Amino acid sequence: MDSPDDDAIDPATAFGALSDPIRVEIIEALADTHRERPGNPALPFSELRKRVGIRDSGRFLYHLKKLRGHFVEKTDEGYRLNYAGVEMASAILAGTYTGRETLGPVELDSACSECGETAIGAYEDGVLSVSCDNDHPLFQWGVPPNAAADATVEELVELATVLVRRAVELSLLGTCPKCYDSISTAVRPVETEAGVDVVPRFHAVCETCGGQLLGPIGFCLLSHPEVNALYNRHGRSVRTANLWELEFAQNDGSLVDERDDDSLRLTFRLEDEELSVTIDDTAHVTETTRRTAE
Repeated sequence: MDSPDDDAIDPATAFGALSDPIRVEIIEALADTHRERPGNPALPFSELRKRVGIRDSGRFLYHLKKLRGHFVEKTDEGYRLNYAGVEMASAILAGTYTGRETLGPVELDSACSECGETAIGAYEDGVLSVSCDNDHPLFQWGVPPNAAADATVEELVELATVLVRRAVELSLLGTCPKCYDSISTAVRPVETEAGVDVVPRFHAVCETCGGQLLGPIGFCLLSHPEVNALYNRHGRSVRTANLWELEFAQNDGSLVDERDDDSLRLTFRLEDEELSVTIDDTAHVTETTRRTAE
């Protein structure tokens, strides 16, 4: 079996190994086997060559060697994808690098949280975005093109919402949702388009892959039990709502007050109930206070 302790490989060299269509077909053939029999995903040389459809064994071996150590490893049973190969196969099949789906714009059954106009969703080149006729940005997230192939914009909004929640939860746990290395979260002020007001926002940056997650400060409350309980008491669900419809997850600086210890207090109301949440500079909740109007 190929040694797992081989020296790190230059990324340009690794991606260069996919510069020939035959090598991509080898990856796809091994990915098919990985799905068909995950417990034993290796293919002998002759069977792999047959699946790819190359008669010249010398030519086939040449291309297979180019993938060894990058995306393919040899075992006693034959050849199989390594971890990087599985990830690359997933990206290829998802259309991450090649897909060009376009959907919308379409009106959604929702209103803009800033002006009340109908929310409008659209998907293009792997990005789902929601805004309104007044160009207020409400939501944006990347969705793989294969997910959009047979989906509606409304279905993509639901999927993207799930992906955002997962990304926030992982980030708050200290794990990057893209590369799974360590990540830090923070509350940082961001200037508005007018360049006057400064609104504190949820911010997570991974120093390994450069991935960033930026959103309303209320993002750190998406999974908080007291917030979820509050909405449930009022017949609403945080988990199924569009994010821009949630009172605490809007870019509204008036909801936030700075405390003497440099923490922030976010206060919002649902009917007769008011919830104040204290958030430290790492975007974690430290205290909650609930009040009921008399």
